[in-house]
Amino acid sequence: MGSTPTKLTIAESGRHFQTAEGKPFVWVADTGWNAALRGDRPAWERYLRTRREQGFTVIQFVATPWRGCKEPPHGPLFRESDNDVEFDDAAWEKMEEWLQLIVDHDMVPAPVMVWDNNPDEPFFKFRTDTCIAAGRRMLERWKERFQPVWILGGDGNYRPRHQIRKWKEIGRAVFDGHDDVLATMHPCGVSWVGDIFADEPWYSFVGIQSGHGSDPVSLRFLLNGPYTTRWESIRKPFVNLEPNYEFAQSYQDRSLHYNACHIRRATWWSLLGAPPAGITYGSNPIWIWPLERYEFAEGHGRWGSGRWTTGLETEGIDHLTVAFELLNGLPWTELLPADHLLASQPGWIEPEHACKAAATPDRSTVVVYTPLPGKIRLLGEVADESYRATWANPRNGQIEACRLSLDSGLCEAETPGDPLDHDWLLILRK
Repeated sequence: MGSTPTKLTIAESGRHFQTAEGKPFVWVADTGWNAALRGDRPAWERYLRTRREQGFTVIQFVATPWRGCKEPPHGPLFRESDNDVEFDDAAWEKMEEWLQLIVDHDMVPAPVMVWDNNPDEPFFKFRTDTCIAAGRRMLERWKERFQPVWILGGDGNYRPRHQIRKWKEIGRAVFDGHDDVLATMHPCGVSWVGDIFADEPWYSFVGIQSGHGSDPVSLRFLLNGPYTTRWESIRKPFVNLEPNYEFAQSYQDRSLHYNACHIRRATWWSLLGAPPAGITYGSNPIWIWPLERYEFAEGHGRWGSGRWTTGLETEGIDHLTVAFELLNGLPWTELLPADHLLASQPGWIEPEHACKAAATPDRSTVVVYTPLPGKIRLLGEVADESYRATWANPRNGQIEACRLSLDSGLCEAETPGDPLDHDWLLILRK
C-alpha cells in the first residue's frame, strides 16, 4: 500500500508552502533529473534514504526522455506516432514504483512533465497534443496516489510569443478541473517568466533557474533581477529551482568548477532575495546519473564527475543541511527582503561580493548574509541597543557572539575568526 503522500498547499500569506494541515513546509529539493530514467530499485532506495536523512523534502526529476537519457532502460512513458500518442504501460508502472518510493521516504515528488529544449533536435520536441495527452495521463494516474508538485515544462525558453501561446494552451488543457494541484514552469537559465504565467490559474508558484554562469549578468540576475522585486506584486512562493550545480563548470570560465562555497552563496542569496520558501540543490553525478565513471550528458561537455554515487554525500550538501537548520531557527515565514537596511553594498561593484539582508516587518529579527569576511554596516533603524547580535557559521552552524558598534546612526559588525573563513550570517534579534 505504501505511505500516505504529503499534500502541499500555499500558505495564506502566499509566500511559502504548507502541508494540508497548515504546517509550514520548506522546499529543500534535489535535481535528480535522470534518477527515474536511469536508476533501478536498489539505487533508488539508497539515494532516497540518503537524501531524506540529509533533510531533503522534495525530489525534482524528469518523467520523459530528454538530454542525458534518450532511451530509458525501463522504456519511455510514451512515443509519438504520426497522428497519435502511444503509451507503454510497463514503463508507467516502473515510473510509479519510483514515485511511490519518494513518498515512502516522506518526500514530495516534483516531476517535470515534459522537458522542452533544443529546438534544433526534433527528439526533444513534442507536439502540443502529445504534451496535453501525456500530461493528462500523468495527472489522472499520479495525482491522488502521490500528490506531486507539477513542473509542467523544463528548461525551455518560454518568452517568445509562440512559446507563450503553446505552454498556456498546454497548461490550461492539462490542469483543467484540477484547481487543487500545485504547478509551475522550470525556465531556462537567467530568464524570467513569472509575469508571463502569473495569471494562469494553474501556475501556483514562481520558479527560476539562476543557472551555472559566473559572469556579472548571471550573478546580477539572481541578486537584482525580478526574482528580488516582483514578489511584492506576485503573491506566490518564489523558488530557485536550479542554482549552481556542485562540481559543474561555469559557462563562462571552464576552469571554474562550483564547490561548496558557491552552493552556500547561491542558497543564501536565493533564500534572502525573496520571501524564503526554499531552494533546490543540484550536482553533476546525481542529475546525469552516470552508471560508469566517464559518462557525460549531451550538450554539457565534460560535466561528468564519476558515478552517481559520488554525489550522494558532499560538502555542499552538508552546508545545505546547515542552512536549513539555521533557517528553521528563525521566524522564516515572516522574513522579507531588506537590502535597503544595508548602509553599504559591495555587490554594486563586484557582484560576487554582494550581501543579502532580510527582516521581519516589525524588525524584531534581521538577517544578513555576507560572502566575504569584513564589516557589515547597517542603517540607523537597526542601530538600536535592544538588539542581541550573533554570528552563525554557514559551514557548520556554530553560533558566536557578536559585538555591535553603534555610531553616528549606523550599526557595524565585523566578522569573527580567520579571514579565510569566508562567509557569515549575521542575526539580530530584539
